[in-house]
Amino acid sequence: MADTTPEALVGALVRDLDASPDDPTVLARLDAAAKVLIESDLVHRLVPFARRLRAVDYSAHPWAGLVAGVALCAIDRPLGRATLRAARARFEARGDATGEGYGCFLEGLEDIGEGHIDSATERWTRSRALLGGDGPVEGMALAHLALGAYAEGNLALAHLMATQSLGTARLQGDDRLVGIACMYLGFIDVHTGEYAHADAIVAEGLTALRRLEPDNRYEWPMLRAIEGCLASLRGDDDAAECAWDDALGFCDRTENRWYEAITRVVRADCTARLDARRAVDDARRALDYFSWADEGWWVHWARTALVSAHRWSGQLATAAELARRLLRASLTPLERGRALVALGEALLALDQPDALGVLDEAVATLDGVDAKYWAARADLLTAIVDGHRSDAVIRRIRRRAGREAGDPAWVRLLDPAATLRDAAPVAGPRPSTTTGAIVLDLVARGFTSRQAAAALLVSPNTIETHVRAAMRVTGARTRAQAAALLLERPPTAPSDGPDLRDDERAILELLVAGRTIAQVGQELHFSRRTVERRLADLRGRVAVTTNQALVGRARELGMS
Repeated sequence: MADTTPEALVGALVRDLDASPDDPTVLARLDAAAKVLIESDLVHRLVPFARRLRAVDYSAHPWAGLVAGVALCAIDRPLGRATLRAARARFEARGDATGEGYGCFLEGLEDIGEGHIDSATERWTRSRALLGGDGPVEGMALAHLALGAYAEGNLALAHLMATQSLGTARLQGDDRLVGIACMYLGFIDVHTGEYAHADAIVAEGLTALRRLEPDNRYEWPMLRAIEGCLASLRGDDDAAECAWDDALGFCDRTENRWYEAITRVVRADCTARLDARRAVDDARRALDYFSWADEGWWVHWARTALVSAHRWSGQLATAAELARRLLRASLTPLERGRALVALGEALLALDQPDALGVLDEAVATLDGVDAKYWAARADLLTAIVDGHRSDAVIRRIRRRAGREAGDPAWVRLLDPAATLRDAAPVAGPRPSTTTGAIVLDLVARGFTSRQAAAALLVSPNTIETHVRAAMRVTGARTRAQAAALLLERPPTAPSDGPDLRDDERAILELLVAGRTIAQVGQELHFSRRTVERRLADLRGRVAVTTNQALVGRARELGMS
């Protein structure tokens, strides 16, 4: 007996496309199978054959036009969108509510990828009205409406929609849809700090996907990426790396560049403090893909991760400049809050007086969209700068954590916050807010290496490096004595160099790091001519004639 499952159907179509792409009967079969492919969310399997679907007339085969349009969007978005639009319009002209509803649903998916959240929501609402709760598409529409609400920063609505989608999937016994709904719920829970719920949801999603054929576990890497994020937040770096390696391995085997890019952004977000060089590479590769694919708000997420990675790699002016440019874009509240945190961290490390105001704005923005954990992280940074806030910060963190306060991810925030409140204040003026000075300040106030690392969101090894350097310089026998001796010293006089604007410092940092002029322009979103003009001006002010000499002078001034 022939296998009639959706997986077998798409497998047969793929074989036919591979063997006889010009056979007209293949188009007719694609037209007949399209509805099943959409309901089973298997259209992505046609993407490798998108080029063969390009020069085809779909006027007599609108169902085939829908699935071909989705596949074409992966290689030629304008053509793919036009193909989708034409197919949906044919259904509308015929009065075919089912075809039009599926067309609206698919166009909404592309809208969300381009960052057009309002348009996607309108299309999916229209789709639900036309289909009247038609089977799996109803559940998928709810799931992707959750994604739209998530992108807008409305986490409460996103959670409601994703929960409804999961309920529909459970009732229908649709393992693929269970995986999709659990994926979205997991991402939402990471932002809201509901980690026990996230554990259960991710486990349910992975269990459901294991019941599918290996090639159809499309959401597997995303659920594993979320597992990695949860492990990293709790300090279990080995488990996190294992989960991310599995996710990226799956993406490589299935050539799933979309989820590979998202996994890289998640890993860069979580590990910039531990491996800044890899985080920069992850964020840049994800940004390249999302920019090529014209994927709207995913580009902003990758840019935020890149800011954080530059901050932890020591390229502070670059990080600050990228963050300021990102904040000029049209961002959702959630994106804006995350970007403000990245800018605030960079400004803290640069000892800029406006760092505290930026972090306060980040806290208010993230609290406004119920992104509790990220708001708490930003709040903790404000307490590190201004110890008088510690009592209020602890109360706010505990209120945000609620019943999750015992989870290791929340404990990592509450422990250093409590120590900060209870430690004896250091006499004398507040030290510089560079990372090294803040480390010494915390050590002098009684922090252990683990507590200081958790407070500053760096590794304990980084803390130990600063402490050993302080003991070596001062000759002190104890860490607290070394910190106190250094903090009593007057600040070192600045190097005899030119005053640099933020954009000039960012350009120099990247050149010192080995970037070419073209790469500097691409990374900072400057034209090549703008970069060359800035460098010519700097060469004149420093009295050198070549960029190589300028880089050498920057290194002499301590830029690395």
